Amino acid sequence: MRNGQGAARAPVLQFTNCRILRGRRLLREDLWVRGGRILDPERLFFEERLVADEQRDCGGCILAPGFIDVQMNGGFGVDFSQATEDVGSGVALVARKILSHGVTSFCPTLVTSPPEVYHKVLPQIPVKSGGPHGAGVLGVHLEGPFISREKRGAHPEAHLRTFEANAFHDVLATYGPLDNVRIVTLAPELDRSHEVIQALTARGICVSLGHSVADLRVAEEAVQSGATFITHLFNAMLPFHHRDPGIVGLLTSDQLPPGRHIFYGMISDGTHTNPAALRIAHRAHPQGLVLVTDAVPALGLGNGRHTLGQQEVEVNGLTAYVAGTKTLSGSIAPMDVCVRHFLQATGCSVESALEAASLHPAQLLGLEKHKGTLDFGADAGQGPMWGPGQPGDGSSWGAGDRVRMGTRVGSPPHPGGLTWPPASVWPPFPIRPGSLASETKPDKGLLGPCSSTPMAESLVSRASLMCAGLGHPVQVVAQALVSPPALGGSPAPASGSQPTSDPDFVVLDDSLHVRATYISGELVWQVEEAKQ
Repeated sequence: MRNGQGAARAPVLQFTNCRILRGRRLLREDLWVRGGRILDPERLFFEERLVADEQRDCGGCILAPGFIDVQMNGGFGVDFSQATEDVGSGVALVARKILSHGVTSFCPTLVTSPPEVYHKVLPQIPVKSGGPHGAGVLGVHLEGPFISREKRGAHPEAHLRTFEANAFHDVLATYGPLDNVRIVTLAPELDRSHEVIQALTARGICVSLGHSVADLRVAEEAVQSGATFITHLFNAMLPFHHRDPGIVGLLTSDQLPPGRHIFYGMISDGTHTNPAALRIAHRAHPQGLVLVTDAVPALGLGNGRHTLGQQEVEVNGLTAYVAGTKTLSGSIAPMDVCVRHFLQATGCSVESALEAASLHPAQLLGLEKHKGTLDFGADAGQGPMWGPGQPGDGSSWGAGDRVRMGTRVGSPPHPGGLTWPPASVWPPFPIRPGSLASETKPDKGLLGPCSSTPMAESLVSRASLMCAGLGHPVQVVAQALVSPPALGGSPAPASGSQPTSDPDFVVLDDSLHVRATYISGELVWQVEEAKQ
């Protein structure tokens, strides 16, 4: 007992030897946590006269706020737009799985569906706090059905709707009670949309503009009515034009109400948005950028056919399409992969990349005093830990390093956290563009996306092969442009290369590891059962 307090007092946990993201800067400070809240150490010392009950050495890693995903359609075989009898168990499964990708709060998202689906599903997804059991649920994101037919994307045309004479009554008839709803995406060019925007925002619901053919004037009027978000910028909207930039023009518009801040979602998965477009948006309005996954139920399941609401989706490699078409249908990249890609594509600071997935979505939802920050009094959650070198500093794991859940073996684990680079291995030479291939056993299959980022001008820090969420044996082969260099030597042409027996090992979880071997100019990665 300390300071005369009983044993029932929540223990104080002190994270040491770390850098924490606070006030848009990385500070070399300890982080103090008690009962799920971040503590002011001065008040703890001088007012309560307490010290830490437990210390954890973070090994020089970065401690960041938990990621917040405001657009996630499902994952790991769970489809939030399917009207099952036990929607809650599926939401709980996804909430548990995404913790390992740094996500501590999310908005389950329903795509365009018939009214009976909304009436059955929405009451089963209440707002729920997060914890070791899984990420918290912040409320549902309803994407559709009040969207443009021309820009419907993967949304089924048969279930699209417009606003009738009594517009908000039509909304209630479609969705049912809105108690569990946090965000609604709609097309602002639809008749009576401004009436609906005003009614939704009056109830504390965030209105997002998307799947739309609106010009800039219509988009500005929607913001003046209360809209504050743009759903997956550049996707499912009119392309930027110099005479009328459309919804994209909101990023630099001078017609927004005084003090009104527009946020915009971006899918930084390497498929939905070209790196140049990511850079344009970020440089135009960095404070409003919100990273989203737009993850579909196929997240973590690999190639094959899956569902997304009323549609069938086909996954091939890193891309999900509406079956039988070339229409993109959400993403299969988890949030940590999106953050890494955004950091690499834009060249932004580590702080900016992390805040785009934490602070900015919290600000969008008005939760910045409690989430998306490590300020005193905020939720401690189980946010990601990045290290041992910060992302983008050119550091990499060395040959022979063993990594467990993204952390060097021997360093203290962080509950629910990640380190840089989680579930990724950096090859010591470039990969031939378009050469990535995978072979899986028919009865097992690939449980996660693998992608190559070929960068011929770089030997270490910019070429990467990322395998996230692998769950069963899979062999991935990529043709190398140069052979692996001898220790301390220079790389030689691939044609004359000799195999080396030195593998890199990375442990993805307690039962699996990746073996990388170089054989006659080929880079072979093997995911298999780890020998305990």
